[in-house]
Amino acid sequence: CTSIGESAFYECGSLTSIGDLSACTSFGQNAFLDCSNLSSIGNLSACTSIGASAFSGCSRLDSITINNSTPPTITASLDNTDITYLVPASAVADYRAADIWSDFKMRIISKDAEHTWTVAAPVLTSIGADQFENVMKLKLSGNIDSDDIMYMRNKMFNLHHLDLTDVTIVASDKEYYSGMKTSDNRVEGFFDLNRLRTIKLPTSAKVIGGKAFTRCSNLYDVTIPVGIETIENSSIFTFGWCNSLAAIQFPEGMTTIGSNAFRNCSGLKVVAFPSTLISIGASAFSGCPLVSVSLPEHLTSIAGDAFYGNSSLTTLRIPSSLESIGAQAFYNCPNLKDIYTYTVQPININSNTFSSYAAATLHIPTQGFNDYYASPTWGQFPL
Repeated sequence: CTSIGESAFYECGSLTSIGDLSACTSFGQNAFLDCSNLSSIGNLSACTSIGASAFSGCSRLDSITINNSTPPTITASLDNTDITYLVPASAVADYRAADIWSDFKMRIISKDAEHTWTVAAPVLTSIGADQFENVMKLKLSGNIDSDDIMYMRNKMFNLHHLDLTDVTIVASDKEYYSGMKTSDNRVEGFFDLNRLRTIKLPTSAKVIGGKAFTRCSNLYDVTIPVGIETIENSSIFTFGWCNSLAAIQFPEGMTTIGSNAFRNCSGLKVVAFPSTLISIGASAFSGCPLVSVSLPEHLTSIAGDAFYGNSSLTTLRIPSSLESIGAQAFYNCPNLKDIYTYTVQPININSNTFSSYAAATLHIPTQGFNDYYASPTWGQFPL
């Protein structure tokens, strides 16, 4: 292969890797646009030109290695997913100064630097300020506070994978962002980090704060360990617009998923709820493309708009423990076909809790038929 044409692999969702590209001299515009599962490509050694948005939408592609000492010609930004470009150490300055390349110069680093770090906090001591830009994978241990969060946010421009499993977050009087400080065992502060792909949360943490991961648009894997009990209510959406996140598993022991927790996660299709869950907050999963929702026994409340606008939702299972469902909780779910409720007595709902009354089939306990049939709300379903 000497060239890859315009839009050659556009939206090839099954493409995960590409081998030898050492002889390839050019990549057309949009060549790999929206190859969302592409995670590795071969090194570029003969490349002289790359078209605009050639790698846009490749949210799992951490880096591209270019062996050329002379920067290839580009006409516009190559990606929108914060890919790191690894180039010869002697050529970093030339790439960073080159036309267009200079627009994302902090994502151009030496291919010969150390990119994977396993260290104990504090990061300023264990890594050093001169190496922050080279950190792509980081596994931390020990106590971290606002200083560590600040350095990860503001100085580690190429941090794609973060493992905080063995970390303890401790309170600090210092701000890492305007008005924000670390609190004991509370995960927060990673919002707007488009470069972040995966994160493992601390096993010592108890709470995920309301400003934890908002708009981390390339975050596709989050490990929430046993020990975390609550995702707090949020006005800015805790995981809102994490559009690369396709699945999430909540740990046993979690009791609360707060308001707006996963609102507008446009790629979230699968959730696994713990048996310990008690409440789901307002708009928690509003605007998600969930296909099937099986709510666990012990759940008692679902707030208004919780699953509003889940246009792909086809099946819903409601446990016998449920006591309340808020207004519009399942409104604007046009493909909802089967609703299984295990409460013998129909709980009180609003007339607009659902909007697919005529199209959906309500499956109820046999002994509750008369009460559901006579209900002014549940009775809107054909029984």
